[in-house]
Amino acid sequence: MMLFGAMAQAQTTKEEFLSKWENSKKFTLDVLAKMPDSGMDYKTDPGAMSFKEQIHHIGTAIVGISKGFFERW
Repeated sequence: MMLFGAMAQAQTTKEEFLSKWENSKKFTLDVLAKMPDSGMDYKTDPGAMSFKEQIHHIGTAIVGISKGFFERW
């Protein structure tokens, strides 16, 4: 969790954070839209998260990052 806090602190203003948020959201949604349903369980390695699990992980992580950042304001 310390890493997420450091990432949130790297943004100096709310506007900068929101700009990066929108850019990341667009990129993630574009990648998600390009993955066919048949690829949602794809793993690069048996021990890795599947594509679907990674998308879930990103969503959960961004909530924590955002909460940490906005609690400062």
